[in-house]
Amino acid sequence: MKPLIGISADIDDGSRFQPRLSGKKIVHLWERYIEAIRDAGGAVVLISPSENFSELKRILQSLDGVVISGGAFDIPPQDYGEKMLERVSIKTKPFRSKFERKLILEAVRMSLPVLGICGGEQAINVAFGGSLYQDLALQSSFIIRHEQIQERDIASHPVEVEPDTLLSRLLFSRPIKKPKVVWVNSTHHQAVKKLGRGLRVSARSPDRVIEAIEGEEGIIIGVQWHPELLYKNYPEHFLFFKRFIKLCQGRAI
Repeated sequence: MKPLIGISADIDDGSRFQPRLSGKKIVHLWERYIEAIRDAGGAVVLISPSENFSELKRILQSLDGVVISGGAFDIPPQDYGEKMLERVSIKTKPFRSKFERKLILEAVRMSLPVLGICGGEQAINVAFGGSLYQDLALQSSFIIRHEQIQERDIASHPVEVEPDTLLSRLLFSRPIKKPKVVWVNSTHHQAVKKLGRGLRVSARSPDRVIEAIEGEEGIIIGVQWHPELLYKNYPEHFLFFKRFIKLCQGRAI
């Protein structure tokens, strides 16, 4: 039986899609997340943001793993103890951010594998007490363009993956003994700043932006890039999903 993977979905007022739908809530998710999990051998169920925490626990009890998807929004700075900086353009979704924090922490408590993609990585870090750069361009001298101009299914810059990490075992067919480069896409203006409790860095870009984090215990991993846009043309990113599914099946990699 295929492992069942829950993917966090977004929720918006219908006016985002058509003016006539104003006032109606629409739950939605890019199909590419679903395709990536299915192509890697998993089955998918969408997890809609909700205030019903008991319902969330019941849903998680039926799952073998969880994916926290990215989205066109930012986590509210107050969630990690900061005020919004002047000159920063931030679109927040407090309801979704609050829900995903509960989702992450409950999934981890239940020992489910958790994968965060782009904003999902940031959500994992904040859930464990970490913080974010609100805007890389304003808060740092990072030299890489982290919001690429190329099509998003094209890798635009390298990241250096640390050996002896879950990330290295997901990406590479053989163990690595020293840092190894993999190419990724880049569509973010925020990134991990202070690392959350119980987390470690498993990859950085050449300008030292944290590009991947993982749990020191359990199966918790977050990547700042979008492997679901790369896996069809970049074998290492397909292997990444295949091996994550294996972990959700309780199998060693």
